[in-house]
Amino acid sequence: MYKSFITFISISALASLSLSGCMNLRTGPQPQDSSAAPITAPTNTDLEDAIQQDIANWRLSSPKGNNAAEKLATLRKQNPYNSEIANIESQIAQRYIQLANKALAKQKTPNRTALNKALSFINKARTITPTSSLLDKKEKQINELISINTQKKQLQAAKAKAKKKKLAEQKQREAQLASEAEKAKQTAMENNLIHSTSNNTAFDPNQPPSSLAMRKPTTNTPSSTDDLLIFKQTDVDNQSLTLGLELENISRRIVDRNASVIVHANSEEDFRWINGSLKTYIYLLNSNFHLNSSAKIGPQEHPSIELIQ
Repeated sequence: MYKSFITFISISALASLSLSGCMNLRTGPQPQDSSAAPITAPTNTDLEDAIQQDIANWRLSSPKGNNAAEKLATLRKQNPYNSEIANIESQIAQRYIQLANKALAKQKTPNRTALNKALSFINKARTITPTSSLLDKKEKQINELISINTQKKQLQAAKAKAKKKKLAEQKQREAQLASEAEKAKQTAMENNLIHSTSNNTAFDPNQPPSSLAMRKPTTNTPSSTDDLLIFKQTDVDNQSLTLGLELENISRRIVDRNASVIVHANSEEDFRWINGSLKTYIYLLNSNFHLNSSAKIGPQEHPSIELIQ
């Protein structure tokens, strides 16, 4: 009975082995899925070519995800000892320097806005290649131009301030001289009136000179003739344009007769205005005519133009 049991077990084991072998023969080795291709990272050469295309097309740091700066960062991670990295950094630096030069070339003398824009290109290149000697040299040039521009602006501001101050001082001097001239003129008129009235009436010491200045002079005012043009002192003081017709008429007589003139005036300022106005009208009539004029100036003179042969 024991032998029969052993024989049964042996037969069962052989049967199992036979069936397993048949299964293996029928199914064979399982084939692999050909559609599941392995994923490989781009090679260094591919990255270098892509970076060169970006540099050639000015895709230096934009657009995002497709520019030379990002691909260069990837190349550094994959192969930090790649000999082409330094060359690529130099090319990118040169591209940014070209952009800076273009910003500076838009004006003959770059203003501060253009200088700041050029400097921004250099700063952007620094984020990609911070130790570039090319960028150091260009940055130094731009900073020198910025310094010159700043000094120029400061000098212009100082000149404008000095000019404004000079004009203010000149106006103040002119106003002071005009005031002093008016006071001198008034004093001369008062002295003249005092002198003229002292010959006819006794001088009243209780009457101030300012009151005498308001009195009419006793002498008669001469009248205009063909050889004498009399002006009102108020017209001369105001440099009135209403005298134009009278000046034109006497100018015509002077030219026609080739006459010389004596200009009578209370002051140098009045003489310059009368004589200058006369010369202007004569020039408009005959630009080749040379006016020969002399002056009689004093508080007793009536403003006038006298023709002499």
